[in-house]
Amino acid sequence: MAKYLITDTLLDNLANSISVKSSEPTPMTITEMTDAVDSIVLPSGSTNITTNGTYDVTAYETAVVNVQGGGSSGITVATSTASVSIDSSIQFTGLQGAPTSFAITSVDDISTNSVSNIADIIFDGSTFHGQGISTEAGYLSSGAFTPTYNNGVLQVYASGAQFVVGNTYKLVYTYGGSTSDIHTSDIQVGSGATSITFPVSGRPIYWSCIFKSSFSTSQGYQRVIAATNDGTNIYGMCLDSSGHASNTYWSANYSGGNLVISSQSTNAGGYFHQPGYYQLTYIVDESAPSYQTKTVTPTTSQQVITADSGYDALSQVTVNAIPNTYVQPTATRGATTYTPGTTNQTIAAGTYVTGTQTIVGDADLVASNIVSGVQIFGVTGNVVLQNYYTGSSAPSSSTGSNGDLYLQS
Repeated sequence: MAKYLITDTLLDNLANSISVKSSEPTPMTITEMTDAVDSIVLPSGSTNITTNGTYDVTAYETAVVNVQGGGSSGITVATSTASVSIDSSIQFTGLQGAPTSFAITSVDDISTNSVSNIADIIFDGSTFHGQGISTEAGYLSSGAFTPTYNNGVLQVYASGAQFVVGNTYKLVYTYGGSTSDIHTSDIQVGSGATSITFPVSGRPIYWSCIFKSSFSTSQGYQRVIAATNDGTNIYGMCLDSSGHASNTYWSANYSGGNLVISSQSTNAGGYFHQPGYYQLTYIVDESAPSYQTKTVTPTTSQQVITADSGYDALSQVTVNAIPNTYVQPTATRGATTYTPGTTNQTIAAGTYVTGTQTIVGDADLVASNIVSGVQIFGVTGNVVLQNYYTGSSAPSSSTGSNGDLYLQS
C-alpha cells in the first residue's frame, strides 16, 4: 500500500499545492491530515479527500494536496473574475480555499439610476461593507449580503441592492491562516485629499479600503468609493455623475509603519471623501522582512548606512548630490615654491591645491635696509641717504640739505 505522510515541516515549504504520484496502483493512505491541509483532490471530478483515511487511487497517477499557502503565516492571496448573469447574486468558481476575507469590485463603469447597483463589497473576516451606486454612493451594511462557499465556489447574494448584469467583477480573496491574521483600521481624511494614510502593523500582502458612509453625485468631481490591492494590482471605483472603474490610476507605498494609498490624479482617480471614514482591511505576512528607506548626504568622512532598530534591512538608500564644497575642480596644483619678483604670481580661482604652497621669505626684508619713504612687501624703510659735496671755499646756504656732508679742499 502506498502511504503519503503529510507533515507540518513539509507544508512550510509548499506553495498552494503539490502533486503526489502513486508509485503503484494501490489505495493511498493519508496517515496525518494537518490543520494546514485544505483537501486532497483526485482528478476527473472525484470526491475531495478532507479527512484521514484510505482512498482508492488505482485509476489515477496523481493526487493534488491543497495546502493553506505554506510559509509561516499560511495565508495566500488569490483572485477570480465573474460576469453577472442575474442581478441578485454573483458566483466565483475555482477558488483554492474557503475565503477568510475578500473584496469584490466592478471592473466596468456603473451608470447611476434609481436602483442601487453594487460597486464594491469588502468582507473583513467578520463584517460586510458595501457601496451601491444609485443617485449617490450608498453605504450597504453587513445585512445586505449573504455568502456561501462550497467546493471552490463562492456565491454572494444581495438584498436591497443588485449586481449589474453584464458587468465583470473582480474577486480578491485570502484563504488559509485564521481571522486573527486580518487587521482593520479606520481613518478620516482632510478636505480635498488625493491620498490617505493608514497606520499598519507591518507590510501588507493584501489590503482593501472602502468608504463607510454615503455621498451624493452632486459633488462635481470624482470621489473614491473603494480600492483593493491583490499584492500586484490595485482595483478601484470612483463616483461623480456615474461610477467609474479606475484600475490604472492608483499607487500605494508602505514605509515606517504607514500605508499610503494615492489616487494619483484628481481627473482619473479622485478625491478621498470628507467627512466620513474609510476602513482599511489588511493582512500582514509576518514572515516577510520589514524594509526601511533612507536619505544621506556625502561628507568628507566615511558613512556606514544601516537600517534602524525595528527594520530588517534597507530597501532603498538615496544619496543626495555632493555639496559644492566637496567638489574637486578639474585644475590642480601640486607643491610649489614662489620667489617674490617684480610681477604678481597668481593661483587661478577654482584650482584644487594638492601640495604645500611656499612663498619664499628673506631675513633682510627690514626697515633698516630700505630707503626712507619706500615700502617693500608692506615694510617701510627708514634709511636716510646723505649727499657729499666738495669745494675750496665754505659752502653756501643753498648747497645741499641738512645732514649732507661737505669736504673743503
